[in-house]
Amino acid sequence: MTFPQSITSPDIQKLFKTLGQDHVRFVGGVVRNALLGVPIGDIDLATTLTPDQVIQKLTAAKIKFVPTGIDHGTVTAVINGTGYEITTLRRDVATDGRRAVVAYTDDWAEDAARRDFTINTLYADLDGHIYDPLGQGLPDLEKRKVRFVGDAETRIQEDYLRILRFFRFHSAYGKGAPDQKGLAASAKFAPKIKTLSRERITQEFAKILMGTSPQKILKVMQDHKILPEILGKNFDPDRIGSELKIEKILEGCDKDVFFCVRLFIALGFLFKGNGKYSNYLILNKKQLSILNDLVKIKIDTKRLQSQEMEKLLYFYSWNSVAAALILSAVKDNISPATFKKTWQIFKDTKRPVFVISGKDLMALGYTQGIDMGKKLKALEKKWINSGFTLTRTELLS
Repeated sequence: MTFPQSITSPDIQKLFKTLGQDHVRFVGGVVRNALLGVPIGDIDLATTLTPDQVIQKLTAAKIKFVPTGIDHGTVTAVINGTGYEITTLRRDVATDGRRAVVAYTDDWAEDAARRDFTINTLYADLDGHIYDPLGQGLPDLEKRKVRFVGDAETRIQEDYLRILRFFRFHSAYGKGAPDQKGLAASAKFAPKIKTLSRERITQEFAKILMGTSPQKILKVMQDHKILPEILGKNFDPDRIGSELKIEKILEGCDKDVFFCVRLFIALGFLFKGNGKYSNYLILNKKQLSILNDLVKIKIDTKRLQSQEMEKLLYFYSWNSVAAALILSAVKDNISPATFKKTWQIFKDTKRPVFVISGKDLMALGYTQGIDMGKKLKALEKKWINSGFTLTRTELLS
């Protein structure tokens, strides 16, 4: 296999030379994605060297490093601002469904046997030679089959996060129906998801929800009682398919907007701050603000005019209004072509800025206090009711 130039860059070549080409290989996603011809994310390396030996060699070569996961055998080398995780070959000694106790090994097959899916058990050297220690990775990758290494139940009991990873990887790389043994094992141990940290669940679920075509795998997860474990209810996954069609025509939208719209749909168009989801997912302040606003904002996209847009933008953030518009289009089955016109009106609308301040009223003799506050509110209401057209002079006269 011929790697893209970005994978065999001078920085990578330096790492291989530093560690010794017989001791290090590319592993996991970089090999899998290169073989599939899809974009490659992080570049991870596996090595027969112990973490101490890795650190010694990096130090001698004056390569900056961070002991990011030293307890699990991982050292991150940093070259020209880019991090490369270098992990010593491992075998599991003990697992409890959340974390593993590992021992180092120099056996590539032992390291492969502890990984989650067969398509992630592939290694490659700098020259592009592929190594498939278990003899299952390449055939499964060719068939686009996402399958657990060995016994599915055993792999899941080692780390229950693998339930969510199974669905995410099938959505991203699989073809046809999910592996039946993996599906059955995931359904069996679904209640164990609650034993995981909210951070880990959120990270995996967000990747599923924000996939390129998540509605199909979300339906499978719902049908097999995986999704209700997290969200607490059922919903129509095809609604997210409708959202995707709308999303494709939009520009300039924050990713949090799309995430919140998809999550709101997945929650059955209902959102409560203390819903079951809150036991599993961590939302940031911006996401919570958008979701809470979606409960309040009522929009009829069929009759929406620019003046109403101004009012919405005055009371809510741009992101919240954008999310509400998308959600309304999904609810009302608005076609992407029709919605594009509404979206253009929205993009062209500027948020009104109130033309009166406390200083203006003080100039008229008001003093700071309740009376001035009431007067300011009354003028603001009058200005809003005028469609934001009354001028400062007209309001103060």
